[in-house]
Amino acid sequence: MTNSLQKRFWLIVLTACLTVIAIFAEFFICTHLDHDCVGDACSICLQIEVAQHLLEKLGRLGAMALLAFALGNYTKILVKLSVVFCSSITPVSLKIKINT
Repeated sequence: MTNSLQKRFWLIVLTACLTVIAIFAEFFICTHLDHDCVGDACSICLQIEVAQHLLEKLGRLGAMALLAFALGNYTKILVKLSVVFCSSITPVSLKIKINT
């Protein structure tokens, strides 16, 4: 496998793992919301809090990845436009022959 195919493969595997983790965390929260709580030291309540925290982090991770992707593409476009519009126009760049 080439390097780009390996990167794509591992990216798909990582995305699938994160998706499965998010689904299981949400399933755990939904199934244990009406449990018999024993008080302040309830282990199920602590696990629900951890699962909620995990889902918040995964949501932020997705938002940051989307932002990084958008900014990455936006900066590429800006660099190309700045090269086109901000380059100095000289007689040499316009290939003008000056007779003296």
